[in-house]
Amino acid sequence: MNRRVLWLLLLVPLGLGLWRLRFDVDVLNLLPSELPAVRGLQLYQKHFANADELIITLESAEAGLAESSARALTERLRGATNLVSSALWQAPWMEHPEQSAELAAAMWLSQPPEVFGEMTNRLAATNLAATLAATRERLAVSFSPAEVARLSFDPFGLTQVPGADAHAAGFGPEQDFFTSPDGTFRMIFVKAASPLPGYRDCATWLAAVRELAETWRKSAGAQVTLGYTGRPAFVTEIS
Repeated sequence: MNRRVLWLLLLVPLGLGLWRLRFDVDVLNLLPSELPAVRGLQLYQKHFANADELIITLESAEAGLAESSARALTERLRGATNLVSSALWQAPWMEHPEQSAELAAAMWLSQPPEVFGEMTNRLAATNLAATLAATRERLAVSFSPAEVARLSFDPFGLTQVPGADAHAAGFGPEQDFFTSPDGTFRMIFVKAASPLPGYRDCATWLAAVRELAETWRKSAGAQVTLGYTGRPAFVTEIS
C-alpha cells in the first residue's frame, strides 16, 4: 500500500513536467531569445514575411533569355498544383491587365474625400471636354515615351492616383519589382500549396520545388543560374 502511495506521489511531479513540455517546430524559437538578431528575425517573419512564400532568383547573361526562362519556369511551377498554389514572375497587372482596373478603383476609394472629389469633378460631363483637351496638349509636347503610351490608353488619368506609392501608381514595366533594370536578373515568387509550419515541412517542400526547377532547367537547356531565398529556404538552411 505504501509503495502504491509513493508511486502516486511520484506521478504528480511527472505529470506537471509533461504538462509543461512542448514541442516547438519553429527553429527560431530554439535560438537564444535575448539576442537582438534572433528577436528581429522573429518579428520580421511574424509581421512582414510571407511564411509560405519562396523567392526563386533567375540570372542570365541575356535579358531576353532571362525573361523567356522566367515565364517558362513559372508555367511549369503553376502546373505542379500539389506543390504550388501561385507563382508570379511579373507584376499581376502586366500579366492580367484587366485586373488593373479593380486595383486602381480600390486605390481611388482609399483616397481622402477631397481628392476623390477632384477626380469625380474631372470626370463630370461638363468637364470631360476640357480634360481630354488637356490630355491632347500633353501628348503633343511630351518627350516621354512612357507618358505618351500611358495617356494614349488612359486619357482621364485614372491610373495616376495622387499620393499613391510610385511603384503601384504607374502600372507600368518601369516599376517592375520582379526584374533588374537591365533585365538579366529576375525573381519568381512561389507560394506553397499548403502551410509550412515547421522546419521539416519547409525542407521537404523546398527540396521538391528545387528538384522541379532544376529538372526543368536541364530539360530546357536554359543557360540560367537559379537561386532560392525567402523563409522556406532560410529556415531549411539554419535548421
